[in-house]
Amino acid sequence: MLDFLKTLFTETSLDTLFVIAGLAFLGIAVVGNVTGKITPGRGGRIASGLLGPVLIAIGLIIHSAGHGSPNPPEEKTLATIRLTSNPSRATVFLDGQKVGTTEQGTLILGNLQPRPFSVRVIKDGYTPWEQAVELHAGQEIALLAELQRILSNDHPTSGRRPEPPEASASRKQPQPPQSGTNMPPATVSGTWQSGEYTFRLAQDGDKVISEGSFGHADGHFTGPNTFSLTWASGAFTGNVRRDTIRWNNNTSWTRQRVNVSGTWQSGEYTFRLAQDGDKVISEGSFGHADGHFTGPNTFSLTWESGAFTGNVRGDTIYWSNNTSWTRHAAGQK
Repeated sequence: MLDFLKTLFTETSLDTLFVIAGLAFLGIAVVGNVTGKITPGRGGRIASGLLGPVLIAIGLIIHSAGHGSPNPPEEKTLATIRLTSNPSRATVFLDGQKVGTTEQGTLILGNLQPRPFSVRVIKDGYTPWEQAVELHAGQEIALLAELQRILSNDHPTSGRRPEPPEASASRKQPQPPQSGTNMPPATVSGTWQSGEYTFRLAQDGDKVISEGSFGHADGHFTGPNTFSLTWASGAFTGNVRRDTIRWNNNTSWTRQRVNVSGTWQSGEYTFRLAQDGDKVISEGSFGHADGHFTGPNTFSLTWESGAFTGNVRGDTIYWSNNTSWTRHAAGQK
C-alpha cells in the first residue's frame, strides 16, 4: 500500500491528482460510503458533491496551462558578456568580428557558447583595450573597458608653440622622487627639436637645465623617465620615451642625433656612411655593414667579422676596438 501511494504521488502529474481527488469526492457524494469505512452524513455528501467538481476543474485548468508535468527547470547552456566602456560609443569586437557599439556605455552580448573569447574595444583617439575571457555555461560576466586617450603630438606645420600652458593653467610643482627608487634616470642630455624650436638639455644626476628657445629653465627628475622644467611661464612635466619627450601640455620634443653621413678615413681604409633616421649603413673597406643608433652620439655597425660600437665626438668616431675614423673633408685628397 505504501509503495502504491509513493508511486502515485511521485510519478503522477499534478493535474491528474486533482482529477482523481475530484472523482473520489463525487463518488462519496453519490454512493454515500467507501467499502463501509467512510460513511459521511448528509452534510458530508453535499460537501463532497460540491468539492469534487471544483477539484476536477482545477486539474483541467492546470492541464490546459501546460503545467501538469513537473518538468525539471531548463538548464542554461549559453553565456553572456555585459561590457561597459569609458568613454561610451566605442566599437566592440569578439574574436576579431565586430559585434556592436557601446552607444549608452554598455553592450550586452548574449547567447554565447561557453568557450574562450578575445574581446577588443576601440575608439578613435584612444588606445585599444583588449582582454581574453573564458565563458562557462550559464555564466554572465561583466567587463569594464577603460580606454586611455592618446596624447597628440606637435607637428611643425601645426602652428602650436611647444611652450607650456598660459598662466591660468595649473602650476602644481612636481614632487621629488620617492625614496627607495634605485633606477637611474633616463639620459636627456643633447639637442631636442619641436618644429622650428630647438632646446639644448644638460643633465647632471637628477638635475636638468634647458637653454635655447623660450630661454633658460631649471628642473629635476621626478622618476626614472619623468622630469620637470620651470620656465618663467610655469613648471611642466615631461615623460621620456626613447627619443621623444611628451609634455603634460600635449606637446612633444624629438631628440636630434649626430649626423654621420659622409666619407670617413682610417689610415689607408675608407668608409662611406649613409644615415636614415636610426639606421646606418657602411660601404667601402671591409665590405657592407648594417647598424643603428643606440644613443644621440653612439651607434653600432655589424660586419661579417663582428659588431662594433662607435662614439661620435666632433669629426672623429672612436670604436670599441680602440680604433678611430676621421671625417673626410670635402675636397680633401
